[in-house]
Amino acid sequence: MAGLPFLRPSRWPRLTAAVVRGDVVAGATVGLLVVPQGLAYATLAGLPPIHGLYCALLPTVAGALCGWSHQLHTGPVAMSAILVATTLAPLAEPGSARWVELALLLTLLVGLVRLALGLVRASALVRLVSHPVLAGFTAGAALVIAATQLPALLGAPAAGQVAGLPRAAWQALAGAASHGWPVPAMGLGCLAAILALRRWAPRLPGTLLVVAAATLASWLTGYAGPVVGAVPAGLPPLTWPGGDAGTIAQLLPGALLVALIGFMEVLTVAKACAARTRQGVDLDRELVGQGCAALAAACTAGFVPSGSLSRSALNLASGARTALSSLAAAAVVALVLVAATPLIAPLPLAALAAAVVAAVLPLVDLGALRRAWRAQRDDGLAGAAAFALVLALAPRLVEAFLAAVALALALSLRRTMRPRVADCARHPDGRWRDWRRHGLLPAADLAVLRPDGRLTFAAAAGVEEAVLAVLAERPGVRAVVLACEGVNEIDATGSEMLRTLARQLGEAGVVLALSALKAPAEEVLARTGALAAIPLVFPSTDEAASALASRLDLAPFPWEPAPWP
Repeated sequence: MAGLPFLRPSRWPRLTAAVVRGDVVAGATVGLLVVPQGLAYATLAGLPPIHGLYCALLPTVAGALCGWSHQLHTGPVAMSAILVATTLAPLAEPGSARWVELALLLTLLVGLVRLALGLVRASALVRLVSHPVLAGFTAGAALVIAATQLPALLGAPAAGQVAGLPRAAWQALAGAASHGWPVPAMGLGCLAAILALRRWAPRLPGTLLVVAAATLASWLTGYAGPVVGAVPAGLPPLTWPGGDAGTIAQLLPGALLVALIGFMEVLTVAKACAARTRQGVDLDRELVGQGCAALAAACTAGFVPSGSLSRSALNLASGARTALSSLAAAAVVALVLVAATPLIAPLPLAALAAAVVAAVLPLVDLGALRRAWRAQRDDGLAGAAAFALVLALAPRLVEAFLAAVALALALSLRRTMRPRVADCARHPDGRWRDWRRHGLLPAADLAVLRPDGRLTFAAAAGVEEAVLAVLAERPGVRAVVLACEGVNEIDATGSEMLRTLARQLGEAGVVLALSALKAPAEEVLARTGALAAIPLVFPSTDEAASALASRLDLAPFPWEPAPWP
């Protein structure tokens, strides 16, 4: 077992009586919360509600035993549910036997993708998705999720397919106008109660209390709206999803998206827990855990599980110390499946819709998009594009996500190809600063240019163009110093560019010098022979400027460096 990347009990703290007691209490609390959430998220995924409880049983155990974070609770979540629904929407009718088969096959594919990525230690792939894109995608998907719940919330006929936001909202509002008041009263009342408890009593399990109260009220009053109805009792059946090559090919793009987005949600939760517990984060180990959880779900009639932010936060706040808390939560779900399913029958579907809407509203974080725009317009544009694409293309969230990621990568590449190269002059404090930004006067015959970032194939041409632009703007320049303290890496393209630039400037009577080269960059230039073509290399920019001024009899600098104390 020491050779496996999971199932290592030694990572757990010592299980004292106090630790076990705290974990059991925390797990029981989370287990009570996951019951209504699982039922709600299963309906969001287009599945019968019982599949949500199946997703909260063995997948939770697998995620706890095979993952890394002690407090991360794996099970049904809203984002995975809507991704399942949108992936399957073109292929089957929600709730049908074919839909269930495809959902299990999709879950199996997601598990295999996550497990494979974790075993080859490829968790770095999540870094291809920028935070603004994820924030925009999540906010748009949250609104799509809310739109899909409007029919159940207001008592309108369901559309049958996951629709775009405007059409879904219009259909729900128009349909609700022709129906009675019990369903809208139940749905909107539950939503208001959950939001009120979240605002005024955040320590209470608001969703659990409201759903329990709605179930009791439905049973006592003979509620006339749609309810969950009879659900099968007992532990989940063992299943093995099957499908032909054509079906797998249709589902694979969606499986990759679900695996990536779901894991980014896990990453956020795991980091939040690690910051509180100082446990650290092992992303590859967590990928393995999430892969095992998805495989367990596929084999026990669940749907794609993921890490839940709300339940993990409750787990942590309730005093959980080890993964034993997740096992206790799974035990609560097992107890409900075996002995308490009749209590679920009168649960109004409007209450489940209210629970889903209340859960996804905090995901609409437009403030994150505003901050991205203020930080970098390209980031703001990518985030806004992701948000708009999700709303416009729903239910085709795969296309929306891929288009947003492609746009973000293209904008990032454009920034890389246009590196910042500061045209510097000596500041009164003795440092070399951008003379335009600080209102300084540049030297008449010396140009000090400071490129920032990597001098690699994407940026090399931009640096060369910046040098040539300065020479065209200031014809009296006789020497150019490239201050390389901000250059972290040089590749073959960058090395060849410097060699060529030194030769071309020399032919024009301009001297090229380098200063403040970092050791790795200098070693690359030495190995490629570029260093021999640029003989003037100085430890600092001050030394380069002083040496060139003396050698070429340059004009005095507008500012002399401050004396060293």
